[in-house]
Amino acid sequence: MPRGERDRIERIDELYGFLNQSHISPKNVGRLEILAQHADSGVRQLANLLLEVARVKPYKRRRWKFLAQKRPSLFVRLKALCDDDLPDEAPDSLADPELPF
Repeated sequence: MPRGERDRIERIDELYGFLNQSHISPKNVGRLEILAQHADSGVRQLANLLLEVARVKPYKRRRWKFLAQKRPSLFVRLKALCDDDLPDEAPDSLADPELPF
């Protein structure tokens, strides 16, 4: 596999790892800022999205529910980007019956 393709896959895996962490630390935010400057547009897009999530809700507890309630546009973008890899606690949609709005 070419080096560029391998690097892209490794960076995408690294970014999904940030999303699964219980806390996106300031050190992780620094890494996301570096990855937001990556040569591959897909990596840049995902890094910028996760950087926005980290700034809004760095802790994993109720992250998906919080985003669906307080930041629906961010929730929709995040859901569209990683629809196949959604965690179990993620609401199915903004009209989830568990959400009080």
